[in-house]
Amino acid sequence: PNSVLVHMSQHKPIAYPKTDGVLTFDRLSSVFLSNTNHEEDQTVHLQVKDMTLQKSSEHDIYAGPSTRYCPAGVYEWVEK
Repeated sequence: PNSVLVHMSQHKPIAYPKTDGVLTFDRLSSVFLSNTNHEEDQTVHLQVKDMTLQKSSEHDIYAGPSTRYCPAGVYEWVEK
């Protein structure tokens, strides 16, 4: 299968069922299981150089796939 991003209008939102604690886990459990260790107030290590370009392409065209890179949900779009 080809793993090319396509415009968000070509997809329907996925309705995920509630986590069951056996095969699927909530965010906090996933972070715990990953054995991730960092300070809560740790400095942001990813910097977006051009937020206008980032929003107009990654967010507005592809519905923000960066929010799904990490099971802990550390990447998010925050509207100001």
